[in-house]
Amino acid sequence: MSSALQQSFRLPLTHEVSLVSLDTVGAEMGWHIDHVNEWAVEQWAFDLSYSSLRRKEIRVWIRSLRDSEAARKATPNEVIESVIGSPLMDTVRAASLESRWRLSGITLSRLRRDEEIFGEQVGHSWWLTRSSLRAFLERRLIR
Repeated sequence: MSSALQQSFRLPLTHEVSLVSLDTVGAEMGWHIDHVNEWAVEQWAFDLSYSSLRRKEIRVWIRSLRDSEAARKATPNEVIESVIGSPLMDTVRAASLESRWRLSGITLSRLRRDEEIFGEQVGHSWWLTRSSLRAFLERRLIR
């Protein structure tokens, strides 16, 4: 596939998405995975993997793709608040994080089991505390 064709391919990422995988970065930018890995070292990235997972679940802040200048100027607090979203709520619905973080429900469940994040089940939905999400992201920040 030609580089020009790869460059013109755009993934439909909604405004709700705050973190993307390295594979998504490669597809979005038309880059080989080696180039993506080199680029990711300089970006706001998080390791979202759970304890028994042998591979890392690296996610990059979407603003690094969309507005790299603003991303470079951002503070850790600004990044983490943007990643969590729902700034006026003390709890965040787990299902919304599956979309925002491009993460499986299984991964979120295992992070709860590992006591990396905390919340409570209300009906069929898990509601995670903002404070536990913030602490988790602070611990898992790679940059």
